[in-house]
Amino acid sequence: MNLHSGVYIFRNIYNKPTILAYKKLQNLFYLTLIYRDQDFKILKVTWSELLDVIPINSKLLGVYLPFLNTLSKTIDAWIKSIILGLYTH
Repeated sequence: MNLHSGVYIFRNIYNKPTILAYKKLQNLFYLTLIYRDQDFKILKVTWSELLDVIPINSKLLGVYLPFLNTLSKTIDAWIKSIILGLYTH
């Protein structure tokens, strides 16, 4: 697992497809986006919390996750990058 950023695809404990994207902030936390059931959540978690969520059998999707001026612009850019990555993967 990359310590700075990553996008993983997996099925959660309820067998629902899930996409998790994260990128390290300037402190010990990670900005994290979890997409499931046509809804997404934005969280700030630690590395150990992140490791608890991502299962071993998840698939890495190699996409770039930029930080932009605002949180909403950042999340929009992440979603576009993930969608593009899914189509080209």
